[in-house]
This record gives sequence, C-alpha cells and structure tokens, in this order.
Amino acid sequence: MRKKLLLIPLALLLAISLIAIGCPTPPPTTPTTPTTPTTPTTPTPEPIVWRIQTMWPPGTFDQECFTESPDGFCKLVERASGGRLVIKPFSSGEIVPVSEHLEAVGTGTIEGSITSPAYWAGKIPVAAFAACLPYSLYGLQDADTYLWNLGIIDIVREAYKEHNVYEVCICNNTDSPLMSKKPVYKVDDFKGLKVRVIGLQADTLAKVGAPVTYTPAPEIYMALETGVIDATNFGGVKSECDLGLDEVTDYILYPAPSGFVSSELMVNLDVWNALPDDLKAIVESCAYTYESKYSRQLWLLNEQKLEELVSGGKMQVITMPPEEEEKMREIAYGVIKEYSTKDDYCARAFKILDDYLRLKGYIE
Repeated sequence: MRKKLLLIPLALLLAISLIAIGCPTPPPTTPTTPTTPTTPTTPTPEPIVWRIQTMWPPGTFDQECFTESPDGFCKLVERASGGRLVIKPFSSGEIVPVSEHLEAVGTGTIEGSITSPAYWAGKIPVAAFAACLPYSLYGLQDADTYLWNLGIIDIVREAYKEHNVYEVCICNNTDSPLMSKKPVYKVDDFKGLKVRVIGLQADTLAKVGAPVTYTPAPEIYMALETGVIDATNFGGVKSECDLGLDEVTDYILYPAPSGFVSSELMVNLDVWNALPDDLKAIVESCAYTYESKYSRQLWLLNEQKLEELVSGGKMQVITMPPEEEEKMREIAYGVIKEYSTKDDYCARAFKILDDYLRLKGYIE
C-alpha cells in the first residue's frame, strides 16, 4: 500500500514533464516603440482670385503678353505668390465696356482693370496728366521720370481713392502715331479730319478743326472702313496693326499727337486694403516688372513693324515739318495749361510737367 502511494507523485511528475515537452515555446516578444501623436494638418486656404479686364481685344500681342507670357502679369503674380493670388483675365468688353471700367472697379463688379488713364479725364481730370499729353513728352526715359520720379503717380493715387480705386501702376508703353486715310502735312490739314483719339490730344486736335469721336478698340476697323472716322491711334504701330488698321489706312503721321501713351493697373480699394502686406508688395513688384518689360518689347516691335510697312510699300510715313510741329506744340501747351485749372490735383500735376519741360529745354 505504501509503495502504491509513492508511485502516484512519480506518475504525476512524469505526466507534467511530458506535457511541457510537447508544448511549443512561445516566440520572444518584440518591445513596441511608443507612437508619436500626429499633428493635425492645416488645410490649404483657397487662393484669392481677381478678375481683371483689359482694354485689348483677344488675340492681340498686348492681351497675350498680359495673360500668357511667362513675364506677363498673370503668370508673374501666380508664380511669385505661390498660387495664393490668381489673376483671371478678361479681354475688352467681356464683362463691361471699356468706358465703364472705372466704375466697375470702384463698385467691385471686377476686382481690377488694365486701361489707359486718359479714359477717365472726364471723371478724374488729373488722369489726363498720366497719359497722352499731346506733343509734350516722348520716350521711355522722359515718361518714366515724369510718372514715377517726379510724383505724378502719387497725385493720381490720391485722386483715384476718391472713387474707391487704388492705382497700382502707371507705365509708359509707347508713342501712338495716327494711322490715316488722308495725308496731313501741316496744321491746316487737320481741319475736317474725323479722328478717334483719347485724352488731351482730343482737345488739341479739336482746337485745330478736327471732329473728334471715341470708338472702342474692336470697332475701330469698321469705323475706318465705313468712313465714320478718317484717322485714329491705338497704342503703337504694332498694336494698331494687330487691329488690322494698316488694311484700311494709307498714312502714318509723325510726330504722334499722343506724346507718350501709358497703361495702368487699378484695383478696387477695398480689395486692395484686404490684401496681406506681402501680397501687396508682390502685386506692385510684378506690375512694374511686367509693364517695364512689356513696354520695352513693344517699342522694339513697333520699330520692326514700321520698317516692314514702309519697306513693303504698304504705307507712307509723313513727318510734319518742324515749323508746323512747333505750332502744334504751342497749341497743345495752351490746351494743357487751360485744363490745369480744373482742380488742385491738375494744378499740382501741371506744375510738375511745366518744370520738367523747362528743365529739358522743350519749352522756354
């Protein structure tokens, strides 16, 4: 009996040993690395979109330079802002007529516009001192000095703000010779010549007997073809030929009655004030860069196009004799001086112009 009792623990020990041998050894566990809490990602803000309408018809060099060129304003702004500000361009008349750009920008119908200051002389008189000053200043150096270094841009900005508009940039583009169906050799030849011009050149030509009218760019060709007008200018020779004006005129008249021609970028003042400071700096820098490159390229293209027209016998260049040009200068100066009495802005701008003309020896 006692032997049987001793055998029982031995049997239990043997059974436990066999069970242990038959069970697989669990694999060693790999220590887990504690996870770092992830920071929630900030969603990318929607870009600011500005609708900017220009004065140029689609397909013209001017419009494509603004919209498609790598150095054009639209591409420059998107690239420089990293996509935070996007310009959506529209050509002449797509949203509002060119004649309504100022009001459309001021009310926010469009955020911005590329036009010429000369269009707004009837509503903002001093705008006439920023473009198309007849028989006065010509060339890049004189125009840039006058507009930027002597303070015209600052006076214009003051005046535009009263219309809820911020003037970002004004830049000289070119001079603008008349393309005409009739020759003009002397002052008297302007009498009865139906012309389409803008700004104070309109007042000057009216003073010598030319009936003056305004026609939007897309309608100029038809107006010439049907005899509604006899002569016109629109930008430089390249821009005029982009409209096909060389097909319905025979003469290019110099000196250009326009003086220098400039374009402007204006935006709604509330939209401008809401823009972060870094984007304001980007817009102003891109506008000046674009306008400067555009104007210099345009001067070259004008010369090339003029040479092509003349050498091909397609058009005749008529240069007014010096004594006749001097008569036009005196008439134009009188028109500008009289106009300067319209308000304080104009008086200040005329003082700048008059001092500069005397400094350069253009008048005595």
